[in-house]
Amino acid sequence: MPPLRFFCRLMPPQADSVAHPLHNHPIYRPDIDGMRALAVVSVVLFHAFPDLLRGGFVGVDIFFVISGYLISGILFNDLKRGSFSILDFYVRRIKRIFPALILVMLTCFVLGWFSLLAEEFRQLGKHMTAGAGFVSNIVLWSEAGYFDTSADTKPLLHLWSLGVEEQFYLIWPLLLWAVWKRRCGVVFIVIALLSFGVNIATVQTDSAAAFYLPFSRFWELTAGALLAYLSFRKPGFVLPGATVFSWVGLVAVAAAMGLVTKTHAFPGWWAIFPVLGAWLILASGPQAWLNRRVFSARAMVWIGLISYPLYLWHWPLLALARLLVGQTPPATIRIAAVCLAIALAWLTYRFVERPIRVGARGRRIAGVLACLMLFVGYVGYYTVQRNGMEFRDMGRITKLFNADVEQVAVLNRFELPHPSCDQLVGAAHPRDWCTNAVAPSQEPAFLLIGDSYSGAYAPTFASLYRSKPVPDQVFRQFARGACPSLLEYGLDYCREISGKIAEYVKRTASIKTIVLAENWPGYYLADGEQFTQALERTVVFYRQLGKRVVILLSPPNGANPKACIMRAVRLSDANFCDLPLARAEQFDTHYRDTLLPQMQRLKVPVFDPYPYFCSKDGCKVIDGPRILYYDPGHLSAYGAEFLATRASEELSALIAVSH
Repeated sequence: MPPLRFFCRLMPPQADSVAHPLHNHPIYRPDIDGMRALAVVSVVLFHAFPDLLRGGFVGVDIFFVISGYLISGILFNDLKRGSFSILDFYVRRIKRIFPALILVMLTCFVLGWFSLLAEEFRQLGKHMTAGAGFVSNIVLWSEAGYFDTSADTKPLLHLWSLGVEEQFYLIWPLLLWAVWKRRCGVVFIVIALLSFGVNIATVQTDSAAAFYLPFSRFWELTAGALLAYLSFRKPGFVLPGATVFSWVGLVAVAAAMGLVTKTHAFPGWWAIFPVLGAWLILASGPQAWLNRRVFSARAMVWIGLISYPLYLWHWPLLALARLLVGQTPPATIRIAAVCLAIALAWLTYRFVERPIRVGARGRRIAGVLACLMLFVGYVGYYTVQRNGMEFRDMGRITKLFNADVEQVAVLNRFELPHPSCDQLVGAAHPRDWCTNAVAPSQEPAFLLIGDSYSGAYAPTFASLYRSKPVPDQVFRQFARGACPSLLEYGLDYCREISGKIAEYVKRTASIKTIVLAENWPGYYLADGEQFTQALERTVVFYRQLGKRVVILLSPPNGANPKACIMRAVRLSDANFCDLPLARAEQFDTHYRDTLLPQMQRLKVPVFDPYPYFCSKDGCKVIDGPRILYYDPGHLSAYGAEFLATRASEELSALIAVSH
């Protein structure tokens, strides 16, 4: 990389009266580029070293405030001059946003072609299409569920923030035009308060929606727009005592980065810190000591100039490294990824962004870029339609990994019918898994219930029946992800489902045994005492109906099944496919210390899969060419068959109605 002094030649004159050719803003402020540097560095550090800067993700909120300030300032000046054009506005946005974004997404596609499994590549295609349409935030919100792929392995996850911005700018220019020459400030304040209210109301009930969806984020961009309006109405507007306020703003931002973590309900009230902090720094003006001496320093300005391509490049490199290593990469690899991202960001700024934004003809190049973006979106869509291009070498390797865990998909492998959930329990809910399991013409001898862990166990019992089709082995199954099927426990829909299951058991006299399978470690860790009480209440209830109750413990947790695949590109020779016994015990969260004595007191038989998977040398994740897990805790269909083969006698004895 060329020395910093070479890059400094790219710096704009350090005077606040000169318009910057890359910003189209009437008054260029180098300190704003310095603020961009603060924002992007905090995000990059958080993604590369989350323990170093736990709240670094609030850098995105700083970007939102800056964006609202700059873009609104441009629009105010266009409206004042009578040169406002919605077409020209979007031409500028396309020239600003599209070039680097197209380059990054196509590069991810090429890298993914050689390194990603079919399902991973399919997801990348889906996110390319979402990114091209600037709806990544909505797609990611829709994916934020029980079986969602880890956010750390989605190379285009970071495009959610572009989605929020562009959705804001779909309506913002038209709104400004509509209220122009009216009381704009009042309108801005009302919009900001409404959006902030949506944020507060949503963050506790649906944190993913509050984080990803635009209406709970618009207040952050509107805060910047309000400052732009104040500056427009009073040119040269700065806060009195600007130097003090700029330091207060920096302290607020630093507090957010140091105190907020991803475990907090964010944005919520916590987002006030980075938003207000950024607002105070901006409102202090370019002559405040902090802005003039720190944020306007050449090194800060240079990082700010490449902040957008750096934001785009850093996350795909870190996410792909995590996929290729099989777990969090060593620090050396993460440092190398960040350094590569900086180099690519400068090259993108120098040879892609700058020439297009300064030298290219506006509407013509915008049309070309729009066509290229449509092409990128189509490539992503085609990748989804071709199921991740299974004809690739990495696509064919995927066939070694049976990813079936959704109940319908699992049981289809056994050619078993699966009625709708309302036929089984009288209520249908999204992501419920129901099946007649085996011998649908016969009355069930036992009922398998619980959350998705029971869904992963269903093929085990189906396999047992296929090997020995006797009445004792006939069962029905019902599961709902994240609902433990315990009476009067959990969210409202979980309570409703549990009640419907209880009614079904009451009216089905043939059911002699209730088999409960849950994510025991997760529930005991999150809500130990209440969960223990609900479990006992449920056991007693079914006992009073004359039913036996059997508990299936969780399989060993902590596996990394995708690390068992030898990828075409690999950044480490370590065998992360192994599941050491110590890691499995750590993921168990010691729930057995509570559950086993309780079940012993209640005289409830317990099945433990550990002896069939684990020895003193570790736990099995792979059996020959077959991978036994879907994710760190759920068995794959192969894993369910593996257990059925080895534990058939114990399981058959547990569910036998002759007890």
